[in-house]
Amino acid sequence: MILRWSWREIWQGQLWPVMAALTLIVACVVALSALAIRVEKVMTDQGRSMMAADLVFSSANPTPELILQQAQEQDVTLSSQVRFQTMAFSDSGMQLVSVKSVESNYPLRGELLLNGADNQIHSQVKPGEVWIADRLLSLLELNIGDVIAIGDAELPISGVIESEPELAFNPFRTMPSVFIHQADLDKTGAIQLGSRVQYRTLFKGNDSAISLLQSDYELQAGERWI
Repeated sequence: MILRWSWREIWQGQLWPVMAALTLIVACVVALSALAIRVEKVMTDQGRSMMAADLVFSSANPTPELILQQAQEQDVTLSSQVRFQTMAFSDSGMQLVSVKSVESNYPLRGELLLNGADNQIHSQVKPGEVWIADRLLSLLELNIGDVIAIGDAELPISGVIESEPELAFNPFRTMPSVFIHQADLDKTGAIQLGSRVQYRTLFKGNDSAISLLQSDYELQAGERWI
């Protein structure tokens, strides 16, 4: 009876508008769900690129060994970074600068674009190199290849910073950026007792390992996850 009724209704065409409407509704719901998932993924990827990692641990002190050990056990990639402010010197002047001391694998996400003396774009900082903001050249009357003193360290300028992750817009930011390698950090002599220093460890891994890393460590005063 149900089959005969269904066939009769279909044959007479009274169910076609209903079926078409239901099909359209289902298609719209599926399309919107797929779009929402795609937008969320794009926003997540862009956010991680802005952080230069999947997760960042920030502290006024070096990252605890417990976190580093667990990250290695979870097969999570690490990259250490130290941020501080110090004076940069040339033969003609001095300027307060914001220094990032990074490892060769920085950044873990996003792009670091460095324009070298050969007009080629580089993507990592190597030991013995210093990369500076373009306006620092004019402020200190320097050229690429000249020696600049960052704290106590004297390094030849490898080129200028074209683009970097982690760079948030700040209209009050006046200090030019400088990149050096982690291997040259001690040479600067800028890290002293009482210095204003920010230690960061960048992490890159699968979502489950990253979540476990956060949940298994209790934050102390002055520590935070980004």
